Amino acid sequence: MAPRFLKGQRVKILSVRLANMTSKYPEIDKYVSETGIIIEDYFVRYMDPKNEKPPITSYMYSIKLDTTRRLITVAEDALEIYLG
Repeated sequence: MAPRFLKGQRVKILSVRLANMTSKYPEIDKYVSETGIIIEDYFVRYMDPKNEKPPITSYMYSIKLDTTRRLITVAEDALEIYLG
């Protein structure tokens, strides 16, 4: 599976909720609705220790925030393309 976003692309940070309505990524809650530019992308591969399920690949992105120029790491499902 390929990443959904590219380096240099502008994105907005989203709130992602679990079924019980708690935050999936509480460490980025203070950045929700902020925008920035993707500086780097990478993936994390999770392997089933018993080899009963196929590996899962998750993409992560380093985002340089527009407001503070701070660099944070955000999971792919907490981002959307920003067109503003």
